[in-house]
Amino acid sequence: GGAGGGGGGGEDDIDEIPPAPTASFYFRGARVELSREEFEEAISPLLDRAGAVLDEALRSYARTADVPLDEALMDEVVLVGGASRTPAVQSLLRSRFPPPTPPDLCTSIDPEGAVAQGCAIRAAALSGLVPKHELRNALMLDALPHSMGVRLPDGRFVEILRKDMPLPAMGYATFEMADAEQSGVTVKAVENVGEGGGTGGGEGKDLRDAGEFNFLFRRLTDREKDALGGRRRTVDVGFTVKEDGAFVVSVFDHTDPEHQEKRRRYIASKKRERQAEGKLGAADESESGDKYEASVGA
Repeated sequence: GGAGGGGGGGEDDIDEIPPAPTASFYFRGARVELSREEFEEAISPLLDRAGAVLDEALRSYARTADVPLDEALMDEVVLVGGASRTPAVQSLLRSRFPPPTPPDLCTSIDPEGAVAQGCAIRAAALSGLVPKHELRNALMLDALPHSMGVRLPDGRFVEILRKDMPLPAMGYATFEMADAEQSGVTVKAVENVGEGGGTGGGEGKDLRDAGEFNFLFRRLTDREKDALGGRRRTVDVGFTVKEDGAFVVSVFDHTDPEHQEKRRRYIASKKRERQAEGKLGAADESESGDKYEASVGA
């Protein structure tokens, strides 16, 4: 949610109410002094209208998304429009969305320029004349704050999802198993919260646990063991972070036809989703994973 705003321009308009108890400005050649209390009393009908519009927007969203009408479900309240700079408007929003959910109003963008920028981006998208990769750089997309990957038994970090990937994000890496006959693997997922992110060795102090995930494998037949020909058994470890922040870890055994079919369907479904939606900021996918010599132990 957010506060829309801003009427027409003109030299008689108040650009911003400062934090001082009173403000002076010129109106039709006369100097006028106005207190904050007087100003907020004068705009109270507009605040009531804004509150009613906000309530209706929340009810409409709840009906459309078929979710409970609960302000606590809101992730962030972004202030857009010149009127959102008014303290009374911000007080109204804080009363509707009290901390800690969301923690506070988002003031990290220019409220007056955001409307024009949004219109320009929308027009560029509709025109089809601007490359999508250029538009994506101008959009505010939910993205991963840190790179994510696997912590190997020797402490090394293998990146699977890079920092700042837009959500939903998907990627995978290929690993060799320590023993072709092991019954399963444990994937230790971590976030690289170090300054630089990246795929580097990742000291322990820079890696934050995201969970341990256990996977069981079927036993190889004698024919499948022979088919390996001395090569190590390999698996793909896939990470997916959905738009709602849900984190999913998948493992696909290269020797298991059922696993490989699931992997093909999974990647194909992601591609179809991107093509059907045709939206900017769709899932980033790793079309092929890098192969790591390090073994993933049982």
